Amino acid sequence: SNILQPAINVLFLIFLIFLGMKVNSVIFSHLLSVIVTLSLAFFFCKHKLPKIFKKEHLKKETKKFIKRMLISYSWPIMFAGIIGTIFYWADSFVIGFFENAKSVGYYNAAIPIVMLLMLVPSLFTQLFAPLITREFSKRNREIIKEISKQVVKWIFILNLPLFILMFIFPGTIINILFGKDYLIATNALRILSIGGILSSPVYIFNSLLFMIGKSRLFLANLIISSSVNIFLNVVLVPKYSITGAALATAISWILLTLILFFETKRYLDIIPLRRKMFRVLLASIIPTILALYLRANLTASLISLVSCSFLFILLYVFSMFLTGSLDKNDVMILRTIKRKIISR
Repeated sequence: SNILQPAINVLFLIFLIFLGMKVNSVIFSHLLSVIVTLSLAFFFCKHKLPKIFKKEHLKKETKKFIKRMLISYSWPIMFAGIIGTIFYWADSFVIGFFENAKSVGYYNAAIPIVMLLMLVPSLFTQLFAPLITREFSKRNREIIKEISKQVVKWIFILNLPLFILMFIFPGTIINILFGKDYLIATNALRILSIGGILSSPVYIFNSLLFMIGKSRLFLANLIISSSVNIFLNVVLVPKYSITGAALATAISWILLTLILFFETKRYLDIIPLRRKMFRVLLASIIPTILALYLRANLTASLISLVSCSFLFILLYVFSMFLTGSLDKNDVMILRTIKRKIISR
């Protein structure tokens, strides 16, 4: 869905434009790409997983039980999608209500930049979710605990430099991507980046709760955090404009993360944090000092940002080895990645 559908969409778009459909080509290319992707997914599953398409002769009571369990698990996820959309757009809507379209535009310059902090967790979740589900079916709780800790640590390792660079160079990043007119969103980006880094483990906590069938609990969490988000936006936006919206959203993200953290501890007795994460923080101190020095002495530009980012990451990686931030499992993963790259 992330590669095939967009590719098919582009191909249909070019073909329909060639046929002279103009604006309508955008609508129909998207529709056709969804249909083709769905059809291909169906035939792929039928070929690879033929058992799920065979008729099973089950008792009526068993069928009713399965349907009831499926509906009970699925309906909260459906509504969670709606609530999640409200959560995502609440700040922009409140800004538009109390301010104007310009303010919404300024604020939405910061949002997509911060969403980069969600990229690593979402990628890890695609690997993490099926892995823990398999281990849960085997009742390997200790393995799930270790995998959770390892994944959260790697998310933190990869997201920390991105967060620091966002926090130190928000104006430079916004200026390069959107221009000087959007520099008003600098503080909003800083605040949102704090919320983004602290809420990075949300995907992992969600996967753990879904693993044990707590979809209703997830919906309740989302309703609570969305309500808090809307309330804080209504209170803060009239006083502090887009900075208030950023503060409201960051607080809501952190609140949701804390709720999920304590629920994971309660229902699974898992605290997916490693002590060596503090060493990772320690490893980031010297690169951060260097970044602050370069910001004060260099002219803000794309070249200076790229150069500073390169030096920061280089020193960050060196500092992690120096402080012993990586354990045996981390080194093993790095060696595996290295072998795969070399073998290619």
